Order: sequence, then C-alpha cells, then structure tokens
Amino acid sequence: GRRDFSLSRSSAAVLNAACSMMTPPSVEIVARALRFGSRIALRDAAGALTYAELAAGALRAAARLRDGRADLDGARVAILVPPGRDFVFALWGTWLAGGFAVPLCLTHPAAKLDYVLADSDTSILVAHPQFRDVAAPLAGARGLRLLDTNELLDAQAGPVPDVGPGRPAILIYTSGTTGKPKGVVLTHGNVVAQVTCLVEAWGWVPDDQI
Repeated sequence: GRRDFSLSRSSAAVLNAACSMMTPPSVEIVARALRFGSRIALRDAAGALTYAELAAGALRAAARLRDGRADLDGARVAILVPPGRDFVFALWGTWLAGGFAVPLCLTHPAAKLDYVLADSDTSILVAHPQFRDVAAPLAGARGLRLLDTNELLDAQAGPVPDVGPGRPAILIYTSGTTGKPKGVVLTHGNVVAQVTCLVEAWGWVPDDQI
C-alpha cells in the first residue's frame, strides 16, 4: 500500500533541519519556499503539508536519487507522477540532487513516452505506482534506474550540491502536433524569472491561496 508521509517533529524543527542542508541556498525556488516554512504549501488527497515538510521530503528524495553520489551533474530524471505531493518531492528532489527534470505527460501512449526518454537521454525514471505497468517495461528496455514514489523518501537527507541559476532545471516537451515533440530547456534562473513574473503580474501576496 501507499506509505503516507508525515513528520513527527514540529514545523520549526523541520524548517531548521531543511535550512541546515541548504546553506548556502542550493535551489532558489526551494530556498524561497522555506521563507514560509510553517505555512500550508499544498493540499492533496493525503492531506496538507507545509513548505518545510515539502522541503524536508524533497531533501530525502534528493538523497535517494543521488544514491551515494555528491551531485547528479545534470543527469536527466524523468517524472511520471500525477499532481500532488509526490510530484513536488520528485521535482524538488531532482533539483536538490543536481538533476535535470523531465516531466512526462500522463496521457501519452508508451511509444511517445519512450521517444521522450530516448531523446532526453534520461537515466532515472520516477513513477507513481499507478503508472508502474507502463514505466517498468520502458525502464527495462532502456536500462534506466526505476524508482517508485513509495520508495523515493527512503533515505536520510544530507547536504546538497550547489545548483546555480545557469544550470538546467527542467526539460519541457512540446505537444508534437506538427512533428516530433521537441524539448525546451529552462534553467533555474528561467524558472525563478517565470515565478517572479507571475507573482508580480497577478499581484499575489503571502496571504493568497491558489
């Protein structure tokens, strides 16, 4: 069954632990989130999580993804996970591990997913259990390391590599309506700029809930 993620420590302790792993801040988006550590960041079917709890889970995911390495050095990590805490753990964990995230479309057929895995030169595939029947054969055929989201947090958090704004953060594929899908690279600096633009354009403030 699905293992629920919960933290026994107080939010303050979780926040302090997460911050100690990220000095100096490694990924700016995550560092910004930690400024609101005790606030609710996400609500999904499993309940609510604070920003500190999300970051703490992402640090554990990063350790699992690194698997003893100090830095993934831009290795591609494909993510076949529906929206919710597991997606954030996988995405932030990839970034905190020094990886390059490749979100996969949940509705794409296996052949199109296989094309993206090959074209992106993915080496790790993170999949939610509901997609394991699709993910396992794809990972096996290409010799990819396959991680289930249920095991993604089965590691002790540790120090993270320095991830600067110029490093690639996410590879988003076009729909491919006029040809084969093409990957568009966003750096960590690009992601921060996009988030900043949205906050300013919509006039969001800390008390807003989206």
